[in-house]
Amino acid sequence: MGIIATALLLAAAAHAQPPRWARLESDRSALFHSVAAPDTSKLTPEQLACQPDVIEGFKKIFAQASYGSVDTEAALRIDFVQGQREILISPQTHQFKKMEVPITPATIAIAHTHPGGNFRPSPQDEASPVPNFVVTRWALWVTDPHPAKHQPHSRPVRGWDWQKPCKAAN
Repeated sequence: MGIIATALLLAAAAHAQPPRWARLESDRSALFHSVAAPDTSKLTPEQLACQPDVIEGFKKIFAQASYGSVDTEAALRIDFVQGQREILISPQTHQFKKMEVPITPATIAIAHTHPGGNFRPSPQDEASPVPNFVVTRWALWVTDPHPAKHQPHSRPVRGWDWQKPCKAAN
């Protein structure tokens, strides 16, 4: 009985450790992606939302959140480190309609899902110090941490087809 109790305690302790962030792989099998990019921090949110690796990250977290059909959220963080854009997928926390994304000095944007028909960013989303994308079935919104005077703190950047590549400007 002592061995079983010890094994249960060790299993519980291992399970209680905080989950680690994963990285998005371009082949979709793992969760890491790093791409050499010109200074990505200079891209507008609209331009960032059109980058193929960023779209793949959005798709990954949307799938992780059961395509918006459950009341839990999924998230990612986009960092720019040593000339590389890195997309880091958050571990699942299974919190009810809540997701916390730690930001580092290298973070240029974050993204998270909203369940069901809740597609607009919340006031908590709008308080983010970096652009905060809200991924939903119907649209992709982003918050602006420093809006111009009399401008909204959030706006839609892509419509229902946000999972498709962006069309080139003429």
